[in-house]
Amino acid sequence: MITAMPRSEIVTFLLGRDGDVCTYPDCGQIMDVNDPPTIDHSFPQSRARAAGWTEDQIWDFTNLTLMHRKCNTKKGDFLPLPDGTFPVTVREPRVTGPRPEMCQTCQGTRALKSGEVCVDCGRKATLKLIPDYLKVAVRDCDHDDWICNFCWVGIVPRKSALEHLLMGP
Repeated sequence: MITAMPRSEIVTFLLGRDGDVCTYPDCGQIMDVNDPPTIDHSFPQSRARAAGWTEDQIWDFTNLTLMHRKCNTKKGDFLPLPDGTFPVTVREPRVTGPRPEMCQTCQGTRALKSGEVCVDCGRKATLKLIPDYLKVAVRDCDHDDWICNFCWVGIVPRKSALEHLLMGP
C-alpha cells in the first residue's frame, strides 16, 4: 500500500522510473537539491475524490510524477489539454478606486475623542487605542488631563513618573 510508504521512498522510486527531469510540459529542467521535487498527481486528487476514486487509486504510482514546487503550483488541479499542455490562467487586475481625501479637521478620525463626530466630514471616532492627542512624554505626564504611554498600559499608576521612580511603586 503506497499511502503507508514514506515520502522519501516514493520520491526515490519516481526518480528511478522517470529520471530527475521535471515532468511539467513547459519546464523540462533537472531537479535540484536546492529546489527538491514535489509529488504531483497526474489526475488531481480533488477531481479523483469527486469522481469516487479510492486513496489507493489516487496514490497509485501510475498517477504520480515529480515536478518542481513552482511547476506543481502552476499546474494546480488542472487536467492537461489534448496537446499535453495545461490551461493558462490569467488573473483579472484588481480594480481599486482613488483614496478618499483626508479630512484636515479630524485627520481621518485620528484626532477625535471616543464618541465624537467630526463637524466637517461627519465621521465618527473609530479608534480603540489611545489617540495621539492624549499621548505625552513620560517626563511631561501630569496625570490629570494627559496620559503617558506608561499610564495607559498600567506600568505606572496615575501619579507622576518621576514621583514613581523616586518613591517606588
